[in-house]
Amino acid sequence: MTGTDDFEYGNFTRQIEGILDMPSGNFILTDNEESGNIAFHIKVGYSHNGLAAREYTYNGLMWFWN
Repeated sequence: MTGTDDFEYGNFTRQIEGILDMPSGNFILTDNEESGNIAFHIKVGYSHNGLAAREYTYNGLMWFWN
């Protein structure tokens, strides 16, 4: 996860896009663990701070233990 106001937003987004474009095809974007192996979400207005970290962690853990 990243936020649109995060100083690493552009770099992180390009990194994920690069991983997904790899010719091996080993990485598949998904919203569930049955259909792929990479989840990537962008939160509008969020930056690199504690509020974002807490929300990302909470939602990530909920995704693992749905």
